[in-house]
Amino acid sequence: MQPYLKRTIESITLKRHARIAGVLLLVLVGATQFSCAQTLPKETLSDSHLTAQQWVKNRSAQGLPTCISIPPELTSTANPPLSIPELSMQVSDFAHLLSPSAHRALTQKLSDFERNTGSQIVVLTIDSLHGEEMFSFAHRAACEYRLGRQNIGDGVLVVLSKQEHKLWIYTYKAVTPYLSDEQTQSIIDQSMLPWFKQSDFATGLNLGLDEIMS
Repeated sequence: MQPYLKRTIESITLKRHARIAGVLLLVLVGATQFSCAQTLPKETLSDSHLTAQQWVKNRSAQGLPTCISIPPELTSTANPPLSIPELSMQVSDFAHLLSPSAHRALTQKLSDFERNTGSQIVVLTIDSLHGEEMFSFAHRAACEYRLGRQNIGDGVLVVLSKQEHKLWIYTYKAVTPYLSDEQTQSIIDQSMLPWFKQSDFATGLNLGLDEIMS
């Protein structure tokens, strides 16, 4: 965890905020076209047809460690994996998608939420995935940052990639009973994508984060 994220665990009522416990929200976007995260099929697939997401979920279901390297044949990239940027604050806008005023307002909003609830939401924007499969990047970022309080994992990471025009939501196992794939997809479709398609990232992020924090 980054130095600024370390703090004394606060005692709060977890039930009120269970909806956001242990969520990693990864949004990969551009200015014109977007594709949405897909719900995994219910059936178990053979190893020869696994995606990176299915590989991680299978390991989780078996009680095996998941913060390990995903097999390279599942990451869909011929390039070295993109380095995970170091976080410096609640909003790290490396792709310069937000105006200074929007950046300050969003940072203050997330800082207030963290102070009031103990839960963490962080926004990260990058220019490109450089060919890496987006779930692979999401998974590596989740393992690197480990947002939220220790042994609780009540954190949300929102990542925007300027070039790929894609969207992903990564949800930690602990939150799935409270925030399903269907619910997160609804947040994306109704609160975020309409604004992202107009290149209004600040409004889309604000509305989407409001849904997650509610």
